[in-house]
Amino acid sequence: MTQCLVALIVALSYFVQSAFGFGAGVLAIPFLTLLIDAKDAIAIIMIFSFLCGLLVIKLWRDVDWRAMGRMMPGLVLGLAVGLALFSAIDRRFLGITLALYVLAYVVIDHFKPKSLEVLGSRTPIGVQALLCGFFGGVIQGVMGTGGPMLVTYLKSHTRSVEQFRASVVAVFFIANALRVAAMGSGDMIPPHVLQDCLIALPGFGLAVFLGYRLPGQVEQKTFHAIINLLLLASAVSVLVKEVL
Repeated sequence: MTQCLVALIVALSYFVQSAFGFGAGVLAIPFLTLLIDAKDAIAIIMIFSFLCGLLVIKLWRDVDWRAMGRMMPGLVLGLAVGLALFSAIDRRFLGITLALYVLAYVVIDHFKPKSLEVLGSRTPIGVQALLCGFFGGVIQGVMGTGGPMLVTYLKSHTRSVEQFRASVVAVFFIANALRVAAMGSGDMIPPHVLQDCLIALPGFGLAVFLGYRLPGQVEQKTFHAIINLLLLASAVSVLVKEVL
């Protein structure tokens, strides 16, 4: 039963990811953490995010490689730091930290503080890229869901929806390829995680296929609000589970 629920969460999350370019990790991991260990949840999403990133083969012409190039040094360094923390951090502490991170993301995304917008506009592009890449890499390495940091930068520095979406797919593919290589070589992916991934694989494939054809058919503002409500509920649920 648990494996079926894991497969369902993976399918729904990657339907969102393939349709809108981001969201799988920050949406799936809190819900998965209610069912399985936080580190296992992060490893599952890492594997599927790598597979989803193969879409970059189809979208590579739309990728803003210049914006990507600015992020890479910070991203690689951040991933190295994040993976080191991932191997050492306590599982319960990781679950609580993940829930607090998601709550902070929802609050900032909803209220969009003017001070952050002003700070962003006054910061040189190279510094923005380095900081977003580094902190996005750290969070991606530790929690498997550093998307908000990476997406924030790319959203501000790409010229079209197609370029933004393709660039997000590309940066997640690179980040997760590095994570899969590091965690696989370090025996950080347990066999039962691979079994869960095999069970979820058919639903994941169907979700990506359908989601890729969705853009333009759903009002993004309404969809965005629903996603934030789901994230809020999942983060609170994880906190209750880990604290009580």
